[in-house]
Amino acid sequence: SVVPSSLIPGAHQWTSISTQGACVDSLQGTFYVIDVPAVSVTAPADVCEHDGVTPLPVGNPAAGSYSGPGIANGLFDPALAGPGTHTFYYAVSNALGCADSASFTWTVHAKPPLTITPPPAMCPNDGLLLLNQISPTGGVYSGPGVVTANGFPHFNPSAVAPGIQVIQYEYSDANGCDVDTVMSLVVNDVPAVSLGPLPNACDNDSAFLLTGGSPPGGWYAGIGVSGDTLNHSGAGAYLIQYYYQDSLGCTGQATEFQIVNVAPPIPQIDQYNYTLIC
Repeated sequence: SVVPSSLIPGAHQWTSISTQGACVDSLQGTFYVIDVPAVSVTAPADVCEHDGVTPLPVGNPAAGSYSGPGIANGLFDPALAGPGTHTFYYAVSNALGCADSASFTWTVHAKPPLTITPPPAMCPNDGLLLLNQISPTGGVYSGPGVVTANGFPHFNPSAVAPGIQVIQYEYSDANGCDVDTVMSLVVNDVPAVSLGPLPNACDNDSAFLLTGGSPPGGWYAGIGVSGDTLNHSGAGAYLIQYYYQDSLGCTGQATEFQIVNVAPPIPQIDQYNYTLIC
């Protein structure tokens, strides 16, 4: 018998000898060992499971066939294969029917998971909110109201209209896998607050009650204000603030000046110079 793998490709002679008694005869011929194709595949770069379908790596010689997980319609679908390192084969047959194959591995990195902890509703005058509600951190926030302060991303509720604001977050992990998501922020409007014109007062009036703030249930503030009472220190214009907080926790403000006038002098009656009238 012949073991082709032990022979180099090419033509080989064979001889068959037979004997019968003292008679000897032989038969000679030639057989050929055909070389198998030298198969190789260009090593593919790692991919992410959400990258979409990807062309298969180049095999040599061309016109071979691929096999392995995630291969469909001549393309590689990393989402179909799933995360991990997978083994593939590229097989080629030559015109004489001799075949060989080469194997290669392809690594699919998992899509980085994102976790969102939505912040509570805000008011326009709440100040800047540090944006760190999406993990892993280290990504990029963008969208309405997003600003940078002290090197960190913040949301400025006063820069947007009241309502639901949607901001974007983009993150790339150590494997170069990109992922993005959105987060909704609720900005409640401040309540409409008014403070009606305050009646003028005199500097000889005692402390008096402040009124005119609407909606009722708020509180007054200002120089000389204690509770809802103004304890003035003399004539002048006193700036009065009225604050009201609604059921959503948002506070509105209105201002008005309380005018305290100088009281006229008390008239004096001369009791020694008078005429008796009957």
